Amino acid sequence: MKKEVIDIDSYILKKLSQNARIPTTEIAKECGISRAAMHQHIKRLRDTGILKNPQYNIDPFDVGYTSCAYIGVRIESGALFNNISEELKKFPEIVECNYATGPYSIVLKVYTRTRHRLMVIINEVVNNIDGVVGTDTMIVLDQSINRSVEL
Repeated sequence: MKKEVIDIDSYILKKLSQNARIPTTEIAKECGISRAAMHQHIKRLRDTGILKNPQYNIDPFDVGYTSCAYIGVRIESGALFNNISEELKKFPEIVECNYATGPYSIVLKVYTRTRHRLMVIINEVVNNIDGVVGTDTMIVLDQSINRSVEL
């Protein structure tokens, strides 16, 4: 469902996506609105779910992770996605779990500190969940683009 975003909201989102630490008073001044109005815009963006909790982007490789992989997961039935997803949430190395079309019903993004841990995640975790019928793993060699969507 598309959520309504007015021009000021678009500007606020663009500025925050470029720098989440920018003072909201600075954005308010640029928009020509008061601080109170700025806070109302941000509250509305949060309440509608457009603006999620701000986060810092941590480079996994700078904090000791050595592998990034995508795991394509084939499952018996799409109806099992929620149950399988709940099991996968228990493992912090799994940073994304996407329900998808194509040869895989689920696509995972995983960071591990060792190749052995990646093997454990694949063989002892993912492949042992009820309803999982197989996996294929793609190890990431390098990343050239990592950005937010453009508004």
